[in-house]
Amino acid sequence: METTTDERNSTQELKRKNGGLRTMPFIIANETFEKVAGVGLQANMILYLQNEYNLSSATGATILFLWLAISYFTPIFGAFVSDSYLEEYCNVRRAGNDSAMANSHYSKRKASTL
Repeated sequence: METTTDERNSTQELKRKNGGLRTMPFIIANETFEKVAGVGLQANMILYLQNEYNLSSATGATILFLWLAISYFTPIFGAFVSDSYLEEYCNVRRAGNDSAMANSHYSKRKASTL
C-alpha cells in the first residue's frame, strides 16, 4: 500500500515535537539550582569540618577540594569504562541491581532500628 505525499505530510504534522528549545528553561533552571546547592554545601561543609572535627580552614578546604575532585572525576572514569569495555546495557542492569539491593538492605535496617 502506497501513501501519497499529502498523507505522509499530514502524519508528520501530527507527530509531536519533543525536546528542542522547549526544554532549555528546565535545563538552565536545573543547572542553576545545582550550582546554588553546591556553593551552599561547600560553605556548610567547611563550617562542619571546623566545628565538629576541629580542623583548620586550610585542611577543611583541602578535604573539600579532594572530595569534589573525586566526585567530578569518577563519572568520567565510569563513562569511559562503560563505553569502552562493557556491553551496551550491562552497566545499567548492574546499577539497577545494586540500587535495588541497597534499597532493600537499608529498608530492612531502618525497620529493625525503629
